[in-house]
Amino acid sequence: MIVRGMFKNLFLMYLCLFFLLFSNLSSFAQNREGWEFLSWDMKMRQVQDSLTERKIFYTYDLNEGKGTYIKFKIADYEAYEVNLFFHTENQLLYQVNTKRKFSLKENQEAEIELERVVSALREAWGAPIKETMDKTAPFCQYEIVWELEKNLVSVTYCKTSSISLTINYNKRS
Repeated sequence: MIVRGMFKNLFLMYLCLFFLLFSNLSSFAQNREGWEFLSWDMKMRQVQDSLTERKIFYTYDLNEGKGTYIKFKIADYEAYEVNLFFHTENQLLYQVNTKRKFSLKENQEAEIELERVVSALREAWGAPIKETMDKTAPFCQYEIVWELEKNLVSVTYCKTSSISLTINYNKRS
């Protein structure tokens, strides 16, 4: 009787944890005008204010080489490293790159995360325009792309010396 109660409590705890994780991942997919709580028409200062308001800390980088851009790097946002890219001329947000790295030993955890992310995006946006899966490929085994009115979203899953799950959001012209 005690074992059944413990099992029930453990099951409920895992169920709640799953829904919390899934709802967080679903937030990746809810914004058709940009990423999460940001939109493509936001200028750098507006993004800074929004990050500060949410107590999200970031670092600032200016790349003045080929393809000049301004980048904000958020080190750990919901277990992902997030990079926000702005045009230097008009300072408008144009790309968001989110990446989560796993060690090769975390292969099962990485595949579960990939399944959760893709499931959330499919639920929000339906069928992708492109889906490629090749587990024998030497580097990137999986790519899926959604083309929305204002967003182009791609998910890649690559294995090299580590595993990386990348979700890239681009402003569509």
